[in-house]
Amino acid sequence: MVFEIHHIEGFDPTGRMFSRNVRVNVGENGYTGHCSYEGLTVQTSEYPTVEEVLNDLAKKLQKKDSQS
Repeated sequence: MVFEIHHIEGFDPTGRMFSRNVRVNVGENGYTGHCSYEGLTVQTSEYPTVEEVLNDLAKKLQKKDSQS
């Protein structure tokens, strides 16, 4: 399997900074990504670009943080 490693940074709801590697899998039809933070694993849908994968991942992390 072919994959790329990308990096994502941000702040959690308590204001703590986090920094995680994102594994982006390269498939025949596009890209998917996943990362873990504080026992939470987030996975994306398949997209035609890496940028879309990272945007989806960030939105999912923000959504999960707002639910905490």
